[in-house]
Amino acid sequence: MARTDKIGMDDLPQELIDQIVREAFITTTNKNDTRTMLRLRKLNRSFYHSATPLLFQSISIHINRVCGLFETDWRPFGTLQNNAHFVQDVTITGFTRSDTGKLDIEMADIFHIRSALEGIPHFLKRLPNLSGLHFDLQPDCNGIITSEVRAALAEAVQSTLAVYFPVNMQRLHLNPLDVLVPVSEAEAEAQMLASQPVLRYALEAGGEIESRYRNLVSQSYLRRAIPSLQELTLASGLWRKGSKPERGIYHALADADSLQRLKVSRLVNDEGPSLSLLPRCAPLRHLVLERSSFPENELVAVLENFACRLETLVVDNVRVADGCWESVLETTFGKCCRLREFQIAESLLCAVEDQFFGCGGRHLRGCGGAACYHELELMRAFRDARVLARKG
Repeated sequence: MARTDKIGMDDLPQELIDQIVREAFITTTNKNDTRTMLRLRKLNRSFYHSATPLLFQSISIHINRVCGLFETDWRPFGTLQNNAHFVQDVTITGFTRSDTGKLDIEMADIFHIRSALEGIPHFLKRLPNLSGLHFDLQPDCNGIITSEVRAALAEAVQSTLAVYFPVNMQRLHLNPLDVLVPVSEAEAEAQMLASQPVLRYALEAGGEIESRYRNLVSQSYLRRAIPSLQELTLASGLWRKGSKPERGIYHALADADSLQRLKVSRLVNDEGPSLSLLPRCAPLRHLVLERSSFPENELVAVLENFACRLETLVVDNVRVADGCWESVLETTFGKCCRLREFQIAESLLCAVEDQFFGCGGRHLRGCGGAACYHELELMRAFRDARVLARKG
């Protein structure tokens, strides 16, 4: 009988090992579970070298309430050791609920929150390849946060970001904006006060909080960071349901010369410039708009300005303040010659279906109450791959 050589883990080609690790990484990160990656590192040296960069490319820092005080959880940095150069993205989250199940922030907590935030940049300096910061300071539980405390909290967070945090980032995620981005006083300040509890209190209170707010507008973290950004997410948190964001948020978009990906979530802008402020020279290829409201002319402007560059367009529950999506799409959609992925509510398909198929090489696929378009050739490639997998 002929001898059959067995193939072990050490005989697998590095390309296959890399593919296995990448598939495992996609699966585990969706579940916020790294145990699989840790096990893969123990198989052999090839798996170790392949899994380690993916395991450490993203870490999270939490601002928690510990023994009644807000402190920073540094446990992720305790596991870095010699792997700090793999870190590319850092997520900063807070504030978690207390033992009572509610998040009750008081004025006395602001000092400790500021101290916790100021300590983070010292650790970020240890990450030579850091290219993305993701802020998610949305409380995970409803509690008592008065307008006075909210104004002081926003000032503490914004001033800390503006002074201490690095600005040469490629990716930036900001949520919630009312805490992270200072308001602008340039346009119709009096009309804004009714819907801006943070600004209203800051202006009425006077003194230190008011003066700090005014100084932060021109030197906000977003304004300083946006020129180098390639990916930006702007999201309005749940603290102010149904209220409009500050107009100053959109003013920073005028400096987004390098922006390739933009996601806007839970923002309401029924009048005034917003998306149209994006410079036409920006290489914008991916645009995601969800649970927001914009004037028709703003939507038409952004689609026309970037029609020749857009590859992905996602529209999820977006209201046209003074018009309808049918007229927006009928005016602009045929110009989007490079679009490869498009998601929109099924009720709007009639406005774009003929135009989209008229471009040639596209395919329609339904997905959970919405319609998703992809290149037909891409779908055929996946189909052929599935057929080959069954035969194999």
